[in-house]
Amino acid sequence: MDYIREFDIRLGKEMYYAGELLQGQVILNTVENFKLRAIRVVVRGKAHAEWKVVVSGDRRTVKDDQYFVDDRTTIWGKDKPEGNVPILPRGNHTFPFRFQLPESSLPCSFESKSGTIRYYIKVTVDIPYASPPQGMKYFTIIGPHIDCMDEQYLKPMVGQDKRALCCLCCKRGPVSLRTQLERTAYVCGESIKLKADIDNQSEQDIRLRLKLVQYVEYFIDRGVLGVSKDIQHPVLEYTGDPVAAGTRWKFDSSQSLVVPVMPPTLIGVCRLLQIYYVLKVNIVMSKAGEDLHMHFPITIATVPFRIPNSSHQPNITYSQCCDHVEGGLYIGPEFQLGQVYDGGLDSSPEAVLLYRPVYVCIPNPKLSLTPAARARMAGDQQQQIHDTDIGEALGGGGHIGRSGSMSVAGSHFGRSASMSVHAVNIGRSGSMSVHGTNIGRSGSMSVHGTNIGRSGSMSVHGSNIGRSGSMSVHSTNIGRSGSMSVHATPSSSGGANIGRSGSMSVTATHHIGGGGSGGGNVGSVSGKKSSKRVSHEPAEKTSTM
Repeated sequence: MDYIREFDIRLGKEMYYAGELLQGQVILNTVENFKLRAIRVVVRGKAHAEWKVVVSGDRRTVKDDQYFVDDRTTIWGKDKPEGNVPILPRGNHTFPFRFQLPESSLPCSFESKSGTIRYYIKVTVDIPYASPPQGMKYFTIIGPHIDCMDEQYLKPMVGQDKRALCCLCCKRGPVSLRTQLERTAYVCGESIKLKADIDNQSEQDIRLRLKLVQYVEYFIDRGVLGVSKDIQHPVLEYTGDPVAAGTRWKFDSSQSLVVPVMPPTLIGVCRLLQIYYVLKVNIVMSKAGEDLHMHFPITIATVPFRIPNSSHQPNITYSQCCDHVEGGLYIGPEFQLGQVYDGGLDSSPEAVLLYRPVYVCIPNPKLSLTPAARARMAGDQQQQIHDTDIGEALGGGGHIGRSGSMSVAGSHFGRSASMSVHAVNIGRSGSMSVHGTNIGRSGSMSVHGTNIGRSGSMSVHGSNIGRSGSMSVHSTNIGRSGSMSVHATPSSSGGANIGRSGSMSVTATHHIGGGGSGGGNVGSVSGKKSSKRVSHEPAEKTSTM
């Protein structure tokens, strides 16, 4: 509305625990007086599960909701106004509000494609005879109180197994595995304390393999029995060194099994979903595959381990979930701010996220980077410029050093590229695009139909510069092993020959030797390097009961 200049919801902080006092303010900046019936504030916590199932050949959507918090108050006006509607004078207005969160266990904020747990403040400005403006502010609930110091989590767990390998009727030496888990609850950022003793009396090499797996189960109470959906993701994996036949090996996890940032364990708190974790310990035979399986339940807590009678207490921080487990794989479209093209050069701007839940963690340099952290690092390494010098100015252009990237009027320079605008110099593995023209990886270039091949060879209107060659138009310089042909004249007779590190000023048509050929394209158009990234695809199982 034209007479409301600013409408904002501000909270004292962004994350809360169960039982805390939630305080905030509603900000209204108006430019004129207007009738205002009431300002209503609602705090709500809701779990929502939804997915599609196939029933009798038809694809249907099943969904269910569960509410944990639902409280409301009126911070201006009356719920049921009587008589004349009051008038709100123009100017800046601040309306404070407060809610007491319930003491009972609240599930943590959670985002996934199949189910969400969200907490938010909703404000409605009730204006008579008009559509009431509404605003929503999401905040994070850390989750149920799970303390690593509880007695049930401090008890160590021990597992032991022994297996004798057989080949047909011949019995070989046994393989034994003994493991001890110091405690079963950990906060994100802590290292899992596991010790293993392997005795390999067989005739083949074996390896110790550890895998922490996240299990998420969704439930919807619809119909007679309802439907369910199970998803699992590997959180972290570790494979030890080979244990030679007839030897013994001891393993101590120390700092090798750092728990990444992810949602805490949720069991019995929400009826629509539950989250739990299992540490799988296996012995892998070089010939027979996996053998000797042990599974340990792992609890992801919200209160870290403390050393008794110590003045040093762990430093608690909050961070977003890693992007390979449930809770970090999905971002709701309502939290993604749409991008509007403003005529700039940035073709892939960083996504603006309005909200993402955070979880308790202990600072650890071995924690994997979140998408936001990786985006910030990428932004630090990449600079998008327009008519701006980069590094050392060379002839009105710029130089981009190692790992630099540059965009000039639609041009792009890849890793390790160097450029001078009026005297173009393409460094090793440089990529360049001029007026829509592309120079691929490893220094291949096409300018107005002109091609520079792999490893820095160039052809301009039929002219060729060989490997590692450099060229200046009005005063042509051919570097080491450079070859050049102007106007595609193949003859080398009557021309000057420039050897190593030679230079040439072109006033007539010449062919320059040094092993180069006259005219034509040299090398491949572009070299591309592919990178392989291991992605963890969720194994989904949907059942209808």
